[in-house]
Amino acid sequence: SFTGDDLLYTGIEAGNYSGVLASMDAASDVGEGLKVTSMFYAFPLGDFEITFGPLLDQDDVIAATPSVYSDAFRHGSMPFSVAGDETGPGAAVSWSNKDGLVASFSLVSVDGTDSTLGINGDGVDVTTFTAGWNGDEFGGGLVVTSNDGGGTTTGYDTFGGGVYWTPEAWPTTVSITYDTKDPETGEDSQDWFLGVEYEGVGPGLLGWGYHSTDVDGGDASDEVGYELTYTYPVNDNISITPGFFYVEETTAGKEDDTAFFVETVFSF
Repeated sequence: SFTGDDLLYTGIEAGNYSGVLASMDAASDVGEGLKVTSMFYAFPLGDFEITFGPLLDQDDVIAATPSVYSDAFRHGSMPFSVAGDETGPGAAVSWSNKDGLVASFSLVSVDGTDSTLGINGDGVDVTTFTAGWNGDEFGGGLVVTSNDGGGTTTGYDTFGGGVYWTPEAWPTTVSITYDTKDPETGEDSQDWFLGVEYEGVGPGLLGWGYHSTDVDGGDASDEVGYELTYTYPVNDNISITPGFFYVEETTAGKEDDTAFFVETVFSF
């Protein structure tokens, strides 16, 4: 930060995940060498916040809150609308007011670094719009994403929404979301998600998530899965999370995905 209110963010990754664990949220397959994977700058302007940079992810600016589940492990609450699969030069604006109303819009030009295509040219462009309300105990939001395909790849549109409940009487959060994806070619997909997190077990956070994905045109690509995690804060800078996740495979001859894991996070 240069002023105390702004933020210059740079993400650097190294990783060689593969197999079952490659679907973890923290997984990276950029290789063993360090690689800059994210870079953007954000600053406030009244009730607005402006964000831009050469490496902006599709899910970096999401003002709405369809879910308060951590989304930090195998199963996420918005697998289509907030997938974050696209990265490139981009810009975004978000808005919020004192009543809890929020909205945001972003444009990411996936092929913007290609001088023959340019930003918002013939390459792939992804736009994301969100709107919602963040209350003290209740809230929710909507997310709409469009990938134009750039004329060379298959584009898609998504629509998703969700609500959350954080009761003052219990140290619990409950999130329910519904997300859809409509590709230009292929079958539509729908996903339901339920996530619960509870702070009443020792000093840590107990989490449970369940999701079910249905793909039109048969059950070969359908998916049902759940996860159970417990995040234990060792101190202010280190947390350890043991967990378990399961994914039921519907493709003939393919085994279900089952994994036990321990994740350690250092912050400094």
